[in-house]
Amino acid sequence: MPISNETFSAAEEFAYDLQSRDRATLIGETTAGGAHGSDHVRLDEQYTVFIPSGQAINPITGTNWEGTGITPDVPVHRHDALQVAHHMALRSLLESNALHDELRAEATQALHP
Repeated sequence: MPISNETFSAAEEFAYDLQSRDRATLIGETTAGGAHGSDHVRLDEQYTVFIPSGQAINPITGTNWEGTGITPDVPVHRHDALQVAHHMALRSLLESNALHDELRAEATQALHP
């Protein structure tokens, strides 16, 4: 699953939850680190404050990614993340022997054009 420093908030929670359960391999850059929700409260015409209103706590880790972000399993530049994820998925399929001959040939061709 590709992630980057532009991955934030709910998208981070989705990635964090999948990673903590070994349900996804995160590929890319460390995320932005937004796990605590806040509300905007207008004080007057000039000032608005952000009041913390909640925080995500993962039941597996007992913590979250606030301020630190989520570290990818495979660190690569964000522009390369999708291609790396695609190649990793193709390699995994080829190693699993779950493909019939025609699909195996297509996967091999896609991996080595």
